[in-house]
Order: sequence, then C-alpha cells, then structure tokens
Amino acid sequence: VVGDSVHHIKHVTPSWVGGARASPLAQSYGVQDVLLYKLQLVFDPHRRVGMETYTNSYFLTDPTREDSQSRLSLLGVLRKYYTVNVSASCHLQSKDSIECGVKNSSPHAVAIMSKLSLFYSQAIGLGISREIQVLPTYFTSNYITLLPGESHKVALTAPHRANVAFICSQQGQASIEGKGDLSIKIDGWNVKTNLRPILCMSKQTSLNTE
Repeated sequence: VVGDSVHHIKHVTPSWVGGARASPLAQSYGVQDVLLYKLQLVFDPHRRVGMETYTNSYFLTDPTREDSQSRLSLLGVLRKYYTVNVSASCHLQSKDSIECGVKNSSPHAVAIMSKLSLFYSQAIGLGISREIQVLPTYFTSNYITLLPGESHKVALTAPHRANVAFICSQQGQASIEGKGDLSIKIDGWNVKTNLRPILCMSKQTSLNTE
C-alpha cells in the first residue's frame, strides 16, 4: 500500500458535503468519507537489472453504511470546486516515439485520472491554427491518478500507419514532418486542461527521418 489520500480530499471539501459523520473505517485513518488506495507491484520479470512497476488505484468507502456509494459523490465535488495543475515535460526520442514526465504540482490534492493526448498544430490561414489529435497513439500508461507531488514517466509511440514522422526544428521544437508542431494535452477528472510543447532531446538534435 503506497498511501491513502482522502485527507487531501477532505481539505478541499465543503463542510456541508457528507455531513459531520465519519465512518469507522475512515476514522481509523483520520479521514472523512472516501479512501484512495494505490497498490504497486514491483518485480523483475526476466531476472535482469531494472524493475517494472504496475500501479492500480482504488476509491473505497465503508460498505457497511447505506450511503457508501453515494458518498463517492465527494469526487464530483472535488472536480467542481478544486482543480489540480499537472505539469508535463516531453522530449522526442525517435521519429515515432516521445517520452513524458508528468507531475502533480499540488502539495495537498490528488490528481484523478490524468489523461495525455498527442496533438499537432495545423495552420488554417490569417495566422490562425487549430490542434489536430494524432491517432492512433499508444501510451505505456494513461488516465493516471497522482498523489500530491507524485511524478510518473510515460512513453508514447505513433505507429507507421498513423502516417506521421516526428522531426526536430532548428528551434528545438518537435513537429510532424510536413504538418506542424507537436504538443501534449493534459486533462483529467479534476485536472486543469493544459497544452505543453514537445521538445527535442536538445536544440542541436536532428532526427533522421529516412
């Protein structure tokens, strides 16, 4: 068990939500209504150096209470009254792969189901552009729940059938050959929507797209 974090939700939940009662399960953890459990399985599948980690997140309430399911509405209140900034730093690795580091910047709130999407900009005239999603795109993980201050690495690839080739501009910006600059969109259940540029590994890097 990595941690429980409903005490983070409690801090930003209006006092009228859920009433003054707390379930015995919640009281034992010093929290109010809902527990977030993050379970991590860490193992070496091939007995080699380097471990793999698999993570699952569970939102739990005390099942002995009649209102146990309705109390999950606290998550809806969290989404309405408090949103979280999730930062992303993404760099081009090859002509079809990108690596991103994402982090929950909040010191006290959970970022629930943070989602990444890949876009490129398309000029439509008069200095105006629109964002076009790159599909299909495959992610090593997505819809990630992050504890306060927690970070996570994600690799993403666009297969050849997506008909794209990633390149680096002289300014160090990653782009799709013949189209436009790449960016990563971050949103989620209670995550502020954010669009971040994707950079090359360095400004001097030039990927071979042959």
